[in-house]
Amino acid sequence: MVDADLRRDEQRLSPSHVAHVLDATTIGFIHFDESGVIVDCNETVAVMVGLTSRTLLGRAFDDGPWLAVHHDGSPFPFGDLLDARGRAWASARTEVIMGLDTGVGARRWLSVATFPVTEADRHGIIATFADITDKLLRERLLEIVSEVNRFAMESTDEHDALQHLCDVLVAPGRHALAWIATPGEGPVGLEVVAAAGATAYLDDGGLADCANEGWSPIATTLRTGDAHVIHDVERESYVSGWRERARRFGFESVATIPFSPGGRRAVLAIFDRHVFAFDEHTSSMLEVIAREVEFAIDHMRSVARLAASLDGTLAALSSITEIRDPYTAGHQNRVGVLGAAIARILGLDAAMVGLIRQAGEVHDVGKTVVPIEILTRPGTLNALEIEMVKTHCVRGAEILTQAGLPWPLAEVAYAHHERLDGSGYPRALVGAEIILPARVIAVADVVEAMVHRRPYREGLGLDAALEAVRSGSGHLFDPDVVEACLAVFDAGFRFDAP
Repeated sequence: MVDADLRRDEQRLSPSHVAHVLDATTIGFIHFDESGVIVDCNETVAVMVGLTSRTLLGRAFDDGPWLAVHHDGSPFPFGDLLDARGRAWASARTEVIMGLDTGVGARRWLSVATFPVTEADRHGIIATFADITDKLLRERLLEIVSEVNRFAMESTDEHDALQHLCDVLVAPGRHALAWIATPGEGPVGLEVVAAAGATAYLDDGGLADCANEGWSPIATTLRTGDAHVIHDVERESYVSGWRERARRFGFESVATIPFSPGGRRAVLAIFDRHVFAFDEHTSSMLEVIAREVEFAIDHMRSVARLAASLDGTLAALSSITEIRDPYTAGHQNRVGVLGAAIARILGLDAAMVGLIRQAGEVHDVGKTVVPIEILTRPGTLNALEIEMVKTHCVRGAEILTQAGLPWPLAEVAYAHHERLDGSGYPRALVGAEIILPARVIAVADVVEAMVHRRPYREGLGLDAALEAVRSGSGHLFDPDVVEACLAVFDAGFRFDAP
């Protein structure tokens, strides 16, 4: 009985009464009649759209002096959401995201919910509007930070990192134009190093307009090292070519962020088609994003310097080996080149291809501890001398380990004479106990050694070398590696002249 009385009281509480109750809340409220016309609303929603509740009455939402848009900036026909002239009364909608441009201040983002009501046998729709602008903008900025960081940390190319930053900033629902400029030679004095979005702005004199310090925040930021935010281009004090061109392209606000990718003085310029697109939080986050790209490029350069240092160390080790054994001059380098070619055919990533090349360049470094008269003897070695030669695998692994060189260089030196069936040395490893880089260098080592002359024999030729690894495929050598090696030579690979 009590429940029935409560239901009757709820039915007597009309949407009009609810609107007045909600005047003091942060939730906007509109009551539409069955034709989609506003018959009541609270002051909160009126403030959201830049009018008063009195001036909202009698309008259809799509007829107001504002623009509703989807997440990607495309028009949002609010009437489609209401669907008031049909089967609208059967269902409700919740958490529909709508952007609202009123021409005053920044775009606001609203979470809209609609549900059907019936009052005195008349149908209608109630719509509520919750302002989620701050929450949504923060989520978007965090998405940008995440995307930029992920790519920057994985990239090995500075330009790619800068271009990706611009691409991310102009993704659907974000900004209209993003570009990065550094001081340049020539009459313009600016060089665009990356750009995305409405890049036609930079053509036909646009870059020259931006280069003029008296007209452009871009040039000013480059000179002073200070960030600039222009909330409304229409009312900005930059009065000449830059401002007029920005207006022609429909840009309403601009942020210029100074940063120094790779130590170069640069500016990140971001243009938006809405006023007040860059609030304090957004501007701060854009500066953080620029700093992250700076860090990533510094990291790339550090890695490149370390790689160059490593290459120098490996070249020195390889030279020492070959000085003691002139008959194998170039052998390690050629093994590294062939190993890298095989690795690419196997589909290994660029980093592993590089490591396999480096491993090949020093795989015989342990020969530096083998007596030179044994290494260069033209005749057949006795059993003891053969065992002494075999120690180069262990000694090479020890040298590379002590040098602190990266995995898998030491292990390749240790295992490049192992064979799948356990017949190799020095540990008689079997199958997968031999790491893949060592299996690659094992094949490359045999092919190179057979093709070229040794103190105890003449070169046997490429056909014999390839037949040897083909016949050993599956029991001595990894069949996938052998197949890749054959494919390398079928594609035209040839050793440089020794």
